[in-house]
Amino acid sequence: MARLNRKKSGKAKPLKKNSKKFNTRHKNKKNWKKTKRNSSNHVIREQVENKPTEDETSEPANVCEVVPPPLQLLLSTFTPSKGKTSRALTSRSEPEISDDTSSGVHKRAKRENSNDIPSNTSNNTRSESVDNEEEDNKDSDEEIDCHMVEETVNDKLDPFTCHFNYDLSTSIVDALTSSPPRIKTMDLYWPNLHNLKIELLTPEESMDNQTAATAIIDGEKEYAKLIGPPNLEKKLNWNQLYVKSQIQSNIRKANKSQLDNCDSEDLTDLQKEIFTIINSYQDLFFYERSFSNSEEVRFAYCLHVVNHILKTRLKILHHNEKIMKKSDVQVPDEYRDQGLVRPKVVILVPFKESCFRIVNMISDILIAEDRGNVINKSRFIEEFSGSELIIPKKNAKPEDYEHLFKGNIDDKFKIGISFTKKSLKLYADFYSSDVIIASPLGLRLVVGAEGDRKRDFDFLASVEVLIMDQAEVFLMQNWDHLLLILDHLHIQPKESHGTDFSRIRSWVLNGWSKFYRQTLIFSSIITPELNAVFSRRCHNYAGKIRIVNPVESGSISLVVAQVSHVSVKC
Repeated sequence: MARLNRKKSGKAKPLKKNSKKFNTRHKNKKNWKKTKRNSSNHVIREQVENKPTEDETSEPANVCEVVPPPLQLLLSTFTPSKGKTSRALTSRSEPEISDDTSSGVHKRAKRENSNDIPSNTSNNTRSESVDNEEEDNKDSDEEIDCHMVEETVNDKLDPFTCHFNYDLSTSIVDALTSSPPRIKTMDLYWPNLHNLKIELLTPEESMDNQTAATAIIDGEKEYAKLIGPPNLEKKLNWNQLYVKSQIQSNIRKANKSQLDNCDSEDLTDLQKEIFTIINSYQDLFFYERSFSNSEEVRFAYCLHVVNHILKTRLKILHHNEKIMKKSDVQVPDEYRDQGLVRPKVVILVPFKESCFRIVNMISDILIAEDRGNVINKSRFIEEFSGSELIIPKKNAKPEDYEHLFKGNIDDKFKIGISFTKKSLKLYADFYSSDVIIASPLGLRLVVGAEGDRKRDFDFLASVEVLIMDQAEVFLMQNWDHLLLILDHLHIQPKESHGTDFSRIRSWVLNGWSKFYRQTLIFSSIITPELNAVFSRRCHNYAGKIRIVNPVESGSISLVVAQVSHVSVKC
C-alpha cells in the first residue's frame, strides 16, 4: 500500500547519500554540467573569432549594375526582347540570355562558370568577345601569360592604346566640331613618298585650362593626347612599331614577292613609310597607287589590319581573365574595350579579284605554314577565283586595262572574316566578324534605301578602320553607293545584337566614334570627289596626311616656238 501511495503522489523516495546508485547519478550530473559549460564557451569563442569586420558589416553592394545616363539613353532606344536580359561577358564564353530577370548572385555565378556555347544563328549573334573554339581556348591562357609583362610595360606607349583607350577632352571636341575645324598644316618630305601635307588639330589654350580643372574634379582623369607628325625610323624595328610578336616571323615570308634577295629588312622602303603613317592611326590619302606598287600598298594595309585585330582580341581576352578573378558584378571603366557591334574594319574594293588577293595576304601574315587553317577556304576559292575576262591577242587592249580587269571582275560581293589565334573563318556572319571586305554595290544591297522593308546597317556602327583601295574605280561603277555607305557609318543600332553594355567604351556612348575612325584612301589619280570625301567625311582627331607631289609635265610643254600641232588620221 505504501508503494502504491508513493506512485499516486508522484514523489520518489530519496536515495541514501553514499549508496552506489546515488554516486553514479551524481557523477553523470556533474559531467553533463561540465560538457554544457564547455560547449557554451566554444560557441562564444567561435562567435568572437567569426565576428564580421567593419567592411563586412557595411551594406552589401547592389547586385544590379547602375547604368550611367548615356548608356541608359542608349538602352532605351533598342528594341526590347520579351522576357530576356543579357548578362556580362565571361572569359571564353558567349553571352547567355536569362529568362529570370530577378535571379540572385548564386544563379549568376553558376551561369558565369558554365562553359556552354550557344548555337550560332543569324538571329542570336555572337558578342564582341572572341570565337570560342576549344583549341583557341586552350592556348588563350598561355598567350595572355606571355604578353602580360610586355603589355604592362609598353601598353601606354602603343599607338593603339594611345588612340583608343582615352576620352577626348573638351578642347579637342570643340576644335573638331567648330566650323571650320581648327587645324594647322605643315609640310614634310620623305625619300619615297616625297611631299607630305599634314593637318593637325590646334585646341584653344583656355579650353585646355578648363579641361585641366575638370580633370582635378573628376579625380585626375586622363584624356587622349594629340600626336605630332609621324617619325620615320632609319632601321625597321617591329618592337618599336608595336607589331605583335605572333606575326613578326611571318611577315618576311608573306612579303617575299616584293623583296629582293639582298634586302635585309622585311618591308620595302615604300611599305615602311606607308606603314609608319598608318600605324600611328592617322588618316592617309595616297593617290600615287600604280600597278607596279599595288601589291606593296596592299600588303602594308593588310599588315596594319591584322595587327589591329590581334591587339583588340588580346586586350579583350586579358580583361576577361581579370573580370573572372574579381568577385564584383560591376565591370570597372578601365575594362571598357568594345564597341556597339563587333566589326571593326571595313575594306572596300571594286572586284572579287582584289578581295581574293587581300584574303590570301591576310592569311599569309596571320597563319604560319602548317600551324593553322582557313575555314571555308575551298568555297572561297570557288566563288572568288576564275571567271577571268578573255582578252583578245589581236587588237590588244592597253596594259593598264589588262591589269585592271585581270581575274574575277564581279562587283557584287561581300564577305565577313572572324579571327582566332590560329585560324581564319571566312563567310562569318557580319555581327560575328572582325573584318568585312565588300564592294560598294555589295554593301549597298545590304544597307538598302529609305523605305525598303529589309535593310540592315547596324554592323557599320563601330568601324574603327575604313580602307578604300582602288578608289578611282568606284567613280566608274556608282559613286552614290559609296556615299550611301559613308552616310550610314556610326549610326546608333536599332537592336542590341548581343552586346555587353558594361564593356562599351565611353567615347562610343558619347557619339564620338567618327572622331576615332581611321580612314585610308588609295587611288591612282586625284579627283574632286575623292578630295571631298577626305576633307569633309574624315574627322580623325589624330590628324590627316595626304600626298601633294606636283604633277610632272609632258614633253610637249618643252616646245618653245608657238607652232600649231595638227593631228592627221591616216
